[in-house]
Amino acid sequence: MEEKIVQANALKPKPFGYIKRTWMLYLMLLLPLAFFGVFRYIPMTNIVIAFKNYNMVDGVWATPKFDYCDGMKTGIHRVDCESLTRIEPMKVLCQGETTGVHIPSCDTIHCGFQDYCPGMITGEHVNNCNDDVCDFFRYCHPGEDGSHETGCSHWVGFDWFKNAFGKNDFWSALRNTLMLNILDLLVGFPMPIILALLLNELIFKKFKRVTQTIIYLPHFLSWIIVSSIATRLLATNGGLINIFIMDNFGTKPINFLMDSVNWVATYITFGVWKEMGWGTIIYLAAITSINPELYEAAEVDGAGRWRKLWHITLPGIKATIIVLLIMNIGRILGIEFDRPFVMANPIVRDVSDVLSTLVYRQGIVSGQYAYTAAIGLFQSVICVIFLIAANTMAKRFGERGIW
Repeated sequence: MEEKIVQANALKPKPFGYIKRTWMLYLMLLLPLAFFGVFRYIPMTNIVIAFKNYNMVDGVWATPKFDYCDGMKTGIHRVDCESLTRIEPMKVLCQGETTGVHIPSCDTIHCGFQDYCPGMITGEHVNNCNDDVCDFFRYCHPGEDGSHETGCSHWVGFDWFKNAFGKNDFWSALRNTLMLNILDLLVGFPMPIILALLLNELIFKKFKRVTQTIIYLPHFLSWIIVSSIATRLLATNGGLINIFIMDNFGTKPINFLMDSVNWVATYITFGVWKEMGWGTIIYLAAITSINPELYEAAEVDGAGRWRKLWHITLPGIKATIIVLLIMNIGRILGIEFDRPFVMANPIVRDVSDVLSTLVYRQGIVSGQYAYTAAIGLFQSVICVIFLIAANTMAKRFGERGIW
């Protein structure tokens, strides 16, 4: 009995021994871990911009400062106040003026104003200050009208989220993002599956390889080029398709790019054309992993091509379909910037303005970084919720999910 226990203990894996034998693998793993830490996780700390009145000059982690020198009225913090003699005419005449605690026994002219208005410490503007000194309320204060003044990156809580949720531009961009992504999911997601099934049924291998190469190529074109192609093909005046329609049917040209409904159809169509070939790679790889003996057994039982496709091929790639569907649902509120930006025009702004273009217009162009950071954080949180919900539903229906 003791010998069996000794043998069992000898067979148990020793984690430190394994690490010692494979230390080079762990050493090589440090580089990608460092990459993700430096370029992914550390920058994520700057998400606090969404909760601050961010000022680029002061930086993300700046704290509100008081200027006790001549910059008090301008709101510019001066760091060159090195002596109390300069500060004394405006500050520190009573000890309570620095702490925010009013000392009634102070008999100088400046004391009695309760730290030059209590708002200096609390950030609340006090309107009943009747002396020039009392205009020195805390800089980076909310302001009388509730608006936030620039000057330092102070905390504002959920104000930027409230600001975004109170604007029609945000809700319009959110609606357009959901609409375009849902249409992309309904139309674009099944196309690579259908294309992969069709390519798998081709008998002539050379024709299959040529076809695969042709349908992969659009993926490598930038959206700038695709937008130019769309303009050349669909322009009302001079577009090849409209010239063909007018010459052969004698009808008026179709406004593909200036009509909202037609623009949405064009947007979805070109998106499917560009990406469906690339998406077939994953499904073709999944099809090749199916055991060929299953097809042979089906042929013996008299199954035709349709039966083999329905009962063997599709169940064989179902796990891959579920995983990719979950990932696509997780991106339902995230949308790329270049595609809607280059294909849109001011006339169809009501359907083409999405969250990514709104962030660009308000954040990069207008410089409202905190406002757009709040929108980006909202997008990310909703996407994570959709991802978790889709994965949970897949597991409840007996599928593997992505974790």
